[in-house]
Amino acid sequence: MGYDSNCTLTTEGRTFAGTARLEEKALTFRGEARLAIPLAIIAGVRVREGRLHFTAGGRPIVLDLGTAAGEWAERITHPPSPVDTLSRIHSSGCRP
Repeated sequence: MGYDSNCTLTTEGRTFAGTARLEEKALTFRGEARLAIPLAIIAGVRVREGRLHFTAGGRPIVLDLGTAAGEWAERITHPPSPVDTLSRIHSSGCRP
């Protein structure tokens, strides 16, 4: 999947600067705080004013992603299937 964004993360009243990365099975954040959130525990995904809001393990989290927030929300709530990924690789001309 591999989405990266320099952004801020806000949780429990604190805001941290860093880089968020959306991977196949987890969303990671590295910077002033470090988090690795399995996509399976992310719930309540919504986008408001360029911010991605969700809960993870009951903790509210906000990522300020700007215009990319909608695309991240779509990838989290509707991840590509393995068939989609293989089709994309095949159509790009890449060969294993």
